[in-house]
Amino acid sequence: MKTKKEQDTAIVRNKYTAQFKEQALERADRDGVPKVAKDLGLAESMLYSWRAKRRQTGQPFEDQKLQQAEMARLKRENARLEEEVAFLKKAAGDSTDHCNTAEIFCDGDRKPNVFLGRPFNPAAILSGCSCE
Repeated sequence: MKTKKEQDTAIVRNKYTAQFKEQALERADRDGVPKVAKDLGLAESMLYSWRAKRRQTGQPFEDQKLQQAEMARLKRENARLEEEVAFLKKAAGDSTDHCNTAEIFCDGDRKPNVFLGRPFNPAAILSGCSCE
């Protein structure tokens, strides 16, 4: 259980929008990091880290967010397609165990009717008997 003093000094984490970060960095480039950090109530290290991140990617923060969202969407789609391919491979593998046969029942006997390049006669299956 936290003491009264620990509860009062809880760390509050602020989230800043991409637009705010860009504007803060523009001001820091113009007026200097220490002055802007003091004016905005930010730690200087935060402005320096934002600047380093922008330099590293070479893109504004808003573009980075859009790119990250697109990357996440593409990863989800890729995972879905990989599952689909795995399913199709399994289905294709399972179907290689079977030859092109149809079981025709005539008088209770099971007789395979094999289609080995011969013309298929759907009437034989529909009638239920190939003996006629």
